[in-house]
Amino acid sequence: MATIFELIDQGDADGIRALVAADSATRDLRNDAGLSPLMHAAYQGRGPAFAAILEAGEPSDPWDRLIGGYAEGLPAPDAWTSRRLHTAPPRSPRRQRPGGGRPARGGSRR
Repeated sequence: MATIFELIDQGDADGIRALVAADSATRDLRNDAGLSPLMHAAYQGRGPAFAAILEAGEPSDPWDRLIGGYAEGLPAPDAWTSRRLHTAPPRSPRRQRPGGGRPARGGSRR
């Protein structure tokens, strides 16, 4: 039988549902990279697999809760957009040192 990670990679949402129904502990496994099945599905961009894992119930792992949209006060991941995630205030220009530049290597400025 395939592992939950193999089913995610194959995009087999029905297989994931059957596997999790038979053994709910499979949701708490970690792969070699330390990712949970929910994290792995999100990273791989497997929406149906991600949804199938969440259908099994609210995650217990704090990170899974966060990416699953169960953290209080945070929007669900489908409400996030790249524009919201990647907009940051502009950086202020770097200040120059008096006399310009950096001190020479290995000692103080003369």
